[in-house]
Amino acid sequence: MRTAPFVKGIWTYLCIASTTGLVAAESNFKAPVDTVHRNAKDVLIKAYVIEAKGMTDAAGTTVKVVADDGASTVAPATYSIKADFQPIAAGAAAQELLFHIHFNADPEPTRDLKLILNIVLEANGKKVDNVGMTKQLTIVVKGVEVPLSGYNYLAYIGTNFDLVDGPKPKNLFFATNIFLPSEKPKFGLGLYLSLYGNRTVSSIDSSSNTRRLARIEPRTDTTSTYIYENADRVTTFASDNLGAHVSPLLNLGACSDPRNTLRLMFAPSLSVVWRRITSTTFYSNGTAADTVEREVSFPSSVDVPDEITITRSQWDLKYGVGVFVSHETRKLSMRLYGSYGLCTVYNPTSGSSNGMVTERYVSKPERFFAMSAWITHAGSGLTLQAEFSNIITDPRPFYGVTLSKALDFDNLSSVFKPLASR
Repeated sequence: MRTAPFVKGIWTYLCIASTTGLVAAESNFKAPVDTVHRNAKDVLIKAYVIEAKGMTDAAGTTVKVVADDGASTVAPATYSIKADFQPIAAGAAAQELLFHIHFNADPEPTRDLKLILNIVLEANGKKVDNVGMTKQLTIVVKGVEVPLSGYNYLAYIGTNFDLVDGPKPKNLFFATNIFLPSEKPKFGLGLYLSLYGNRTVSSIDSSSNTRRLARIEPRTDTTSTYIYENADRVTTFASDNLGAHVSPLLNLGACSDPRNTLRLMFAPSLSVVWRRITSTTFYSNGTAADTVEREVSFPSSVDVPDEITITRSQWDLKYGVGVFVSHETRKLSMRLYGSYGLCTVYNPTSGSSNGMVTERYVSKPERFFAMSAWITHAGSGLTLQAEFSNIITDPRPFYGVTLSKALDFDNLSSVFKPLASR
């Protein structure tokens, strides 16, 4: 019986490959992903399993575990891989190989890192293709959540929530709060100081069937046609703020007993805020209204945009009276502050002097009220903060919601280290 030529070719290739290691073997990590929690003081040892089978080299195939330093963020000096395996001979039964990773104690255990491991097969000093489906292992190295040492001196870094387009994280929020309550339950004097930068948003003004200029068409050398339309208008207001706030704190009555973890305090206040207020107006669903001829010359047609943004600066100086309530335990801190008082608003105005355009701030006295609340979890440092403020005599409420991580001052420097040093 004669054998077909192509069958002979395949048989010859398999015979040669079985002695040269050209046929790929198969090795897989038992699981493609793992999460470990690194210890801040002790070495952490984790065990992993590789399933090896289908070895084809007669001299034996060696399984190695190699870290991908380019994709990993764990520093090589902070861990070691213990994976010394004997070569596996061709035709050997499938087997499980156990190896270990030693993670050293991390002096900055609050960072989450990752370690990427690959299986490398070698025979006779040459690489062997690995046809395994799970030949890469991703280890997420979670940092240890170091509880806050206290609530008196904290810095916060996080994000504002966009309350106009939906509850989306947007823009940087930062703050530094110093809270020094008195231990005397009655009439003990303390201090609260806050420096912050955040974004607040105001209510949305909307109206339909609003007449507006949509287009200008030149008609003659000296006249133009102004084309108006009726459209829906929506205006949003946002304020980027930099501020400083200080309040002396006076404990009031039995509610301020620190043994009850609850303090009620009288809190006069002084604060200054610089605001960059941005108003954005959107026009939509426009329908033709009328046209007006004006003695104005335009060289070409002008389309008025459907979105108009105006930015201006403003200074607020506030002084008032208020109430500060705090409730603090080992696990949680809650603070509530409300104030009422006078506000001097400084708005910029432009003028001219000796042919020069100048800008100055014009003050306007107002009355205001404001409320804010902070909730901080000691274990994770996660902090949810909300605030509301309004000018009573010229209402323009502003709302702000932030999610941030509270840090002890001792740990603040680690946030600003270059990524290359991590």
